[in-house]
Amino acid sequence: MNLGRITYGYTFWRNEDWRLTFLTGLHIATFKATVIASGNVTVNGVQIAGGTTAPESTSTHTIPLPHFGGSVAYKISPRWSTSFTALAFALQIDNYGGPLVEMNANLAYQVSKHFGIGGRLKYFNLYLEANGDGGSGASYDYEFFGPAIFGYATF
Repeated sequence: MNLGRITYGYTFWRNEDWRLTFLTGLHIATFKATVIASGNVTVNGVQIAGGTTAPESTSTHTIPLPHFGGSVAYKISPRWSTSFTALAFALQIDNYGGPLVEMNANLAYQVSKHFGIGGRLKYFNLYLEANGDGGSGASYDYEFFGPAIFGYATF
């Protein structure tokens, strides 16, 4: 799976130190799946055949996953700031669907007028199901919780 994100934010309230922002955008997910069959044939408790076959099919799907959320930011000093961001969605498109949740607690340092760096504690969970015509299908569940670093540009 490859995953990218683009998000637009609209700040609807701010003062000298605080900022509240509405967020919307897309996570773009590209999935590649391969089906491999395996099994055993047993007669009276004795295995007479078994093994794994070569891949039967490989398919790639690109799914746009819209998200909505919000952010609250606090300016600690002229160069230091902290923020908390939450994004989520639940979507069903054709045979694909599921929820996505992303939360970030950030600490950032403004290096210059237009560039900054920071660190974050990130939680990300994506669960998708691909349902076939018979109502059964494959699922994908990915969860991450841990540190991350980032850079950003302002204008």
